[in-house]
Order: sequence, then structure tokens, then C-alpha cells
Amino acid sequence: MSERGETLLRAGILGAIGWFLYTRLSNGTLFFYVHQRFAWLMLVAAMLFVLLALATADQALQSARHGEDTDTHGHRITPLALFLVSLPVALGILVPPKPLGAQAMGNREVGLATLVSAQRGEARELVQPATQDSILGWLMRFGADPDPEAFAGQEAEVLGFVYRDDRFADDQFMVARFAVFCCIADASPVGLIVRWPDAAGLALDSWVQVKGHFGAAEFEGQNLPVLIAEEVLPAAQPAQPYVYP
Repeated sequence: MSERGETLLRAGILGAIGWFLYTRLSNGTLFFYVHQRFAWLMLVAAMLFVLLALATADQALQSARHGEDTDTHGHRITPLALFLVSLPVALGILVPPKPLGAQAMGNREVGLATLVSAQRGEARELVQPATQDSILGWLMRFGADPDPEAFAGQEAEVLGFVYRDDRFADDQFMVARFAVFCCIADASPVGLIVRWPDAAGLALDSWVQVKGHFGAAEFEGQNLPVLIAEEVLPAAQPAQPYVYP
């Protein structure tokens, strides 16, 4: 490939990266991977990639008009470099964007300490913007008062995905979501333990709307606030399934 052709190819790759970032930003799927507060940085990055693409293409066109080489220093793009710079776009197109769910909780080996800490309020720093009726809002209230009996009879309605493992009784599951500080690398699962007679029949990772009231119950030796469900309805995954502290 000629140097001019390589320059145009680089311009195309730069433009494709800018286009990819913008489309993922506009449809919201970029926030499956990063916190929403970085939206402006992603937009700036997309614009810079497009501007670099235009500048690089202009360089090739100007050199074509004057019959000059575009790379006066003799730098050539190698197949490996071409592969590395185009890989993010290729993966972004070929792999559908998907948020973390119950499978990610299993992969992260969520232990009892994690489940209990969510109930006991170690996530208090996570939940400041949450509303009272959200999962994080309830965790904040649990953290402020560690006595599970203090919440007995209080009504709640929350939305989340179903998580279960072999530690849960047949009538128990967790309604959960992921809290993201910066990106999915630091995502933390948070949730409420729910008691529901048909819990064993709920599909793992399915989204549900749970309505009920709290009571105190034991979970592996820990006395915790448990949401006693009066109604568990199938729900659509929200456009943004994460919660952002």
C-alpha cells in the first residue's frame, strides 16, 4: 500500500473510532461501561477523533494535489499497528453491548460478606443520591439503623434483576443492581434479600418489580431486613440498569 493510501486508511480508522464513540454515547450503551459523569469527556474524545480524521485525510489530499508523499519521515503503518488501532471499533461492532447482571455476580464470587455488607450499610457512601424507595435508598436507611426490627412492616417497591445461589432457601432470592463509581471494573453489586414462595421458579438475571414490606429474618446466621414480597412482577430491563453514586 502506498504511503498516501496508508494515510487515508489511518483517517478512516480515526473517523470510525469517533463515530463509534458518538453512536454509543447517543444511544446510552456507552454507560454500560463507564459512569455517566464522563459523558462530556466521551463527546470531546469523539470530536477529537473526527477532527484528527479530517486533518489526516486533508493531509493526504493536499499531498495528492502537489504530487508529494504524505509521510515525509518515512514512517509506515504496520499490520500489527493497523490491527491494534482498529480492534476497538471491530469489537464494538461485533460484540453487542450488554450490562452486567447476575452472571457477573457469580463470576465475581460474591460471598456472604458482600451480601450482608449490602444489607448492613457498608455501601452507605454509595447511596447518597438514591431515593428512599430505591435499593440504594433502603441500604442507606439500613446503615443508619442496624436494628432489622426497626424496619418491620415498612412497605417498599423496588426494581432489579434476580440473583440466587445455593445459599438461598427455596423461598429466597436477591433483587439486585450494580452500582458503578467509575467504570464496570469497579462495579459493586447491591441488593435486598426477598422472601417469595415462588422464588425458586424465577429465572436468574430476569428483571422484576418487587412490592412488599420488610421483616427481620436470618440469612446464614445473620439477622437482616428481608423484603417479604406481596407481588413479584416481570419487568423490562431499564434503559440504564446501573445506579450511579
